[in-house]
Amino acid sequence: HRVDRRQRQMCIRDRPKAKLAQLGADWSVDARSKLLVSVARREVGGTDRAQNTWTLGYDYALSKRTVLYARWLQLGNAANASAAIANVPVAANSGDGVRSLALGVRHNF
Repeated sequence: HRVDRRQRQMCIRDRPKAKLAQLGADWSVDARSKLLVSVARREVGGTDRAQNTWTLGYDYALSKRTVLYARWLQLGNAANASAAIANVPVAANSGDGVRSLALGVRHNF
């Protein structure tokens, strides 16, 4: 089955366009600690699919190259949306949200 270039361009052009707005900030509490926050809104034009996300984070520097980190992420889907984060499955068009806690160590080589 072959699709010519014109048909492919029409398919791409007809797809709804998504808009994304994001705002984030970090605050150095002291020489070793940093708090982070981020919020985002995504809307898909011509549909009622949309998501709101927010993230809270904390970094603690063990050394110049090694950091302990913690992140809390939450994604809220609108009624017919089904976006996911962190490989957490969401039923199609369910409007279900996702929450994720991430803890770890980051080392820069």
